[in-house]
Amino acid sequence: MLNYTTYVAQISNLLQYTSTDSNFTTMLPGMIDYSEQRIYRELDLVYTNVTDASATFTANQRTLNLPTAQGVFIVVDEVNAITPAGTGSSVGERHPLTPVALPWINAVYPSAGAYTDIPAFFARQSDTVITLGPSPDAAYYAEVIGTIRPTPLSTSNSS
Repeated sequence: MLNYTTYVAQISNLLQYTSTDSNFTTMLPGMIDYSEQRIYRELDLVYTNVTDASATFTANQRTLNLPTAQGVFIVVDEVNAITPAGTGSSVGERHPLTPVALPWINAVYPSAGAYTDIPAFFARQSDTVITLGPSPDAAYYAEVIGTIRPTPLSTSNSS
């Protein structure tokens, strides 16, 4: 099994560059990104399908920053609001949110706090944020289920 140090040594050897060569150090992050992305495309890794219940909806706020503790979400399959407020996913009741288009949420729930309840709908606003409808009326835990991109190999993440 390769770790960061052995990967760098093997690539350095294959390319016949020293690992301290400026050309090599410039190319290395791109090589790691390319190889990891190819692995994720070619294999359907169960490891990348996660459930993360560490995020919390903020009352009267219509957005949620997706949790990143396990990696960055590439695909969001499900979002659940856990009730009652403040109750974790292991004991609370799940309320599944229905995925919709962002223009629909903007038309039906145009402003935060105008109508509050347990969120029933969500749409991706960006790669890290989802928009909710209606705005949460309390600080419910959010359970997000989907596919992540694990933290890339680097000096700080060596395996």
